[in-house]
Amino acid sequence: KAIRRQRQMCIRDRKSIEVEYQVGDTVRITDERLEGFSGTVTKIDMDNETVTVSVSAFFGKETSVELELDQVELEK
Repeated sequence: KAIRRQRQMCIRDRKSIEVEYQVGDTVRITDERLEGFSGTVTKIDMDNETVTVSVSAFFGKETSVELELDQVELEK
């Protein structure tokens, strides 16, 4: 069976952000400070346009990071 991914959209200040990931997906961070890190989506807040990602950043310790929706992309 083909599984369809639900696309979520957020419109704020006439700017549309398309989100192709969901909770549990692995994403790549595109924000300059953490660029190159990957993590798992733990929460998506469409109202505040934020996503929380669990990242194994320092010495293997999991750290939760809150980013804007467009600062991560689905890892392929």
